[in-house]
Amino acid sequence: MRTLARQLTVSVITTRRAYDELEKSGLIFTRAGVGSFVAEADCGQMDTVRREHVRTLLGEAISAGRQMGLTDDQLRALVEEELARP
Repeated sequence: MRTLARQLTVSVITTRRAYDELEKSGLIFTRAGVGSFVAEADCGQMDTVRREHVRTLLGEAISAGRQMGLTDDQLRALVEEELARP
């Protein structure tokens, strides 16, 4: 974990939190003294993780747009424009 933190130029605490989140999501499992490994996940579980990640990103974008004074209708229009892009 220390090596990864150094490579990413982030703190070990940040790296530990990322590992904890991945484990909580069921994407990895950790064996004490051995390491962390990618867990086998079913398609439904992966779909849930992806949807929640996108939901978080959309929530952040909506909050930023509102802070900048955009209305909900303007935000919807922007989302529709982005969805229409190839």
